[in-house]
Formats: sequence, structure tokens, C-alpha cells
Amino acid sequence: MIYFASLPALRLRFPGGWREEEYHGVLVRRYAPFCHQDGTTLVITTRDDNGVVNEVREEFSHRQDRLVCRVTKVKQGSVTDTFSTTRTDTLREHQYWRCPSSLSVRVKADGVNNPWQAQQQQQQQQQVFHFHSRFRVDALRKSRKSLAVLETKTLTKVTKEGEKKEKEEEEKLLEEKKEKREKEEKKEEEEKVKEGKEKEEGKEK
Repeated sequence: MIYFASLPALRLRFPGGWREEEYHGVLVRRYAPFCHQDGTTLVITTRDDNGVVNEVREEFSHRQDRLVCRVTKVKQGSVTDTFSTTRTDTLREHQYWRCPSSLSVRVKADGVNNPWQAQQQQQQQQQVFHFHSRFRVDALRKSRKSLAVLETKTLTKVTKEGEKKEKEEEEKLLEEKKEKREKEEKKEEEEKVKEGKEKEEGKEK
């Protein structure tokens, strides 16, 4: 059964459009649907004993880019975006790295403000892409690329390898069918020879 909350009940649950819960080292902020401009519904911020932010986990809904979750590990400078299966390019997960100091200044009570625009790390300039492979023609699952390399080169290479593998599998299948047919024909010939010998033996008796 679908329950529709009335406006007074919604305001009671989310006064001002959101509510906050604080635990030891953890701050949880929840938003009412369609109240946050970025589509945020949940923000969990964890801090160490000194009050420094360790990690920010954000959940989203009704976004045009189909982003459903973002995990920002501030001290490591790692950002991981997770997308739903309805995204047109079948992207499932995108991981990239930024300077921890640049990320920390972007941490707000309602999440991390545009982590992609934070300063890049000099040591780690790669991005990692994970795809919903069952929805792709080339069955691509994972792609790792430097910021200086176009993703299309990787995709073209993987596509050619996929076509080559598919062709090899088809040839193998045809070879197996051919061997099976030859075995069946050989078996039929043996049975015919056997029947002929039995008939000859019967006549001699």
C-alpha cells in the first residue's frame, strides 16, 4: 500500500525540509524528497576524535545524471560516484582522486560541494570507470584511463578484442558441431555394417 504524507506531517518530520541526528563522531542529515537542489536525500559525515572529517557519504534521488550515491574519503582524496542502471552510457561507478586539503574545504553540512572541481593530485591522475556490462554490446566492465588519454581509445580497443573473442567462440562452436556430426555418421555406418553381418550369418544358418 502506498502512503502519501500530508504537508503538515511532512513538515513535522522534516522541519525546514531536513532534520539532523548527531552520534559520536557521526553526523546524519536527512532531506525530504525534492527539497535539496542537488537531489540529496541523505548525508552521513564521519569525523575522528580531533573533529577532522574522514568520510562523507551522500545519497541522491531524481537526478538527471542518475547519480544515486557518492562516497568521499577526504583524507585519502578518493571520490567514488555510483549511478543507477537507467543511465544511458551504462556507467555504474566512477572513481577519481583530488587533493585532500582541497576536498576538506568543500565539505559542508549538506555534503561535498562539487568535488570534481577540487584540485587534482599530482601523484594520482587516473580515473576508474565501472560499467553495467550486461547492458553493453562490447561487454565492457572496467576501464582505467589517465586524464591525458581519451576514453574512446580504450573503448575501441576493448570493442575489437570483444569482436575477435566472439569470432573465435563462433568458430569453436562450428568445429564442435562438425565433430559431433562426423561421430554420428561414423556410428550410423558401424551400425549398418553390423546389421549386414548379422543378416549374412542368419542366411548361412
